[in-house]
Amino acid sequence: MIHNPSRSIRPAALLAIIAAPLIFACVASAQHPTGDPSSLAALEAEVTSPRLPKITGILLSRNGSLIYEKYFGEGSRTKLNDTRSVTKTLTALVVGRAIRDGAIPGIDTKIMPYFGDLKPIANDDPSKEDIRLKDLLSMGSALSADDSDGDSPGNEDRLHEQRSWSRWAVDLPVRMDTARDGSGYESFHYATVNAFLVGQVLQAATRQPVDGYIAETLLKPLGIEHFAFERSPIGEVMTGGGLELRGVDLWKIGQLVLDRGSYEGRLIIPASWVDACLTLRHTDTEGPGVGYGFYFWHMDFPVGDKSESGWFMAGNGGNIVVIFPRLKAVAVVTRTDFNGRNTAGQTIGLLSKFILPVLEGTPETIPQRRMASSKADFATP
Repeated sequence: MIHNPSRSIRPAALLAIIAAPLIFACVASAQHPTGDPSSLAALEAEVTSPRLPKITGILLSRNGSLIYEKYFGEGSRTKLNDTRSVTKTLTALVVGRAIRDGAIPGIDTKIMPYFGDLKPIANDDPSKEDIRLKDLLSMGSALSADDSDGDSPGNEDRLHEQRSWSRWAVDLPVRMDTARDGSGYESFHYATVNAFLVGQVLQAATRQPVDGYIAETLLKPLGIEHFAFERSPIGEVMTGGGLELRGVDLWKIGQLVLDRGSYEGRLIIPASWVDACLTLRHTDTEGPGVGYGFYFWHMDFPVGDKSESGWFMAGNGGNIVVIFPRLKAVAVVTRTDFNGRNTAGQTIGLLSKFILPVLEGTPETIPQRRMASSKADFATP
């Protein structure tokens, strides 16, 4: 395993993972290059244009077959990409294994008992004691944490300034407006600290380092042998961002989700748990039509005069892994435009205008060409 050195300085967090008005403006203004917009030539012309800086790779598949894999700029098949918040989705998937194996009772499990070694806890409050696993997974915990608010006590930038992320996280105050809705969920406040705390719950519940648990239950069963986790100054594993993975390995994770927890015929994550992750818990989160499940975003991607439903993992810099259930397709875009202006909107514009037409124009029945899984395929980058 390749270990990533801790980061004591981190650029400002992306203020909004998805900004719907900017997305649709980007889609509407995108210009087709000369030729058929559903062609790979048109896609590559757009990718290499100044409109989409710092794209490092694109991988596309339909019906389990990889139909396109190409790297750009500093990208390569062996490059470990800093996926940022895509990491959160992997954390959510692994929770399903912990529940299945009996390490965690279920999503209504209260989290604070897992942090008994950190007592006494500051800002103790009944609302904090009532935080459930489902609250963290749906970005609806009572903690006063919001990555889109620079003044929020639990903003991600403040987390990265701490020596002990766990100590800081459990000591956060609670929101004054905390309350559950009719379905039992708190209001949506996107915060990386929620996903970090899920990782700490996993670590306590499974009684093993959380990076080892993720590797054992998810990465290695997919044949993923090269990865790097981000860590705090005292070695805590960040399960809310910064995991470095190759583009082909991100595709495998997307394919696993599309196949409801199975990969090449082997069940890795319970299908019922994948379904739970792909169930809307919040709607209109970052604009009209943008929803959220358990660390998965959802939207209907505009394609001409229609739309295509997609669930996706997204991260700062323009990174995205999208599952299109109707098309039985997966799309991966890796980028390094961290904290750039409207990178998420640019990437979604690319998907709507160029990638989805390519996927729709590909026959469903095509020769199977899954990724190789030989040792040669995992040469050290």
